[in-house]
Amino acid sequence: MQIITEPAEMQAIAEKLRLNRQLIGVVMTMGALHEGHLALVKLAQKSAGTVILTIFVNPRQFGPTEDLHRYPRPFEQDVALAKSAGVDYLFAPKSCTIYPEHFQTAVQCGSLADRFEGQQRPGHFNGVATVVTKLFNITKPHKAIFGEKDAQQLAIIRQLVADLNLNIAIVGAPCCQGRKRTGGKLKKYLSLKPGAQHSRRTLPGALPCRKTHCRAREKPSDHCERG
Repeated sequence: MQIITEPAEMQAIAEKLRLNRQLIGVVMTMGALHEGHLALVKLAQKSAGTVILTIFVNPRQFGPTEDLHRYPRPFEQDVALAKSAGVDYLFAPKSCTIYPEHFQTAVQCGSLADRFEGQQRPGHFNGVATVVTKLFNITKPHKAIFGEKDAQQLAIIRQLVADLNLNIAIVGAPCCQGRKRTGGKLKKYLSLKPGAQHSRRTLPGALPCRKTHCRAREKPSDHCERG
């Protein structure tokens, strides 16, 4: 397994894979991997010759009451799990490479994001859609695997792909029941009061079984740290 941190390098690798007619599958996560993520990797492996797993804690989908800096980042553990699952490339960029200085562009989701969770978390799905679009452009997948549990998020991603004419097959994966969470840091994070934690383990929905909590959005971090 190769670990990539620079978007340009990941793009170059993906372009070479495509030139060699390799089918690319991507699974997007925010790290703290568990059995649900690994199930998505296995599904990707069934239909793609190369699997890219992304780990990026997206600051643009965190709200003002959600503690971005306390979000668990057990990177070495994630590396070991990804490697054991047979991931080919682990893309783990720093925040400043995804949102560099003077970054201004964002994806607006429209009416699909205005109800249910989006009503309680204004701008959240715009943050999700923006980073998903960037990760699509960086990893250049033929297929992207997302959990079906978050139906609203999955619908928004499908709409995004259709509206922007992205030639990517979006595969919805059933909820993986009975998975165990990995690491004490995640348990500690999830024990925080609702206003102090972020609801997702994924970018966006690769955590197939988490219940949706409702929050709002936060501006990206100024520090260049691993996402």
